[in-house]
Amino acid sequence: MMAALQGVLILQAAALMAQGLLAGLALAGGSSALGLHMAVGTVSLVLAVVQVGAVLLLWRQGRGPLRLVAANLLFLAGDGVQAVAGSAHLFALHLPLGVALFGAAVALLIWSWELAWNRVPSGRRARAAIPG
Repeated sequence: MMAALQGVLILQAAALMAQGLLAGLALAGGSSALGLHMAVGTVSLVLAVVQVGAVLLLWRQGRGPLRLVAANLLFLAGDGVQAVAGSAHLFALHLPLGVALFGAAVALLIWSWELAWNRVPSGRRARAAIPG
């Protein structure tokens, strides 16, 4: 389940990176970029729901702390606010929140790697760190 969460978080970070690029293209006059920006925003929201589901399963298995659940729930809430702010053209909120969500997605991904790394027995971890 940890690998699934990490995969979703990688997709989430990529979607949010694409959001920034598409927003720039839309502002530069790209006619289809705004439609794609909105579609990728929907994908990001769906991924946030999947994130919460995956982290809840991890938590129930005893493999993830409750604060990871809380962080992903806050991420989902932020993504929802992001969608509403974008639809309402509240760019003073939409733009910085988008940057914050991208940073949060990367931070959650790093956190998930750290959790997975700490679950590896120390002998295997030491051998894995030695190349070759």
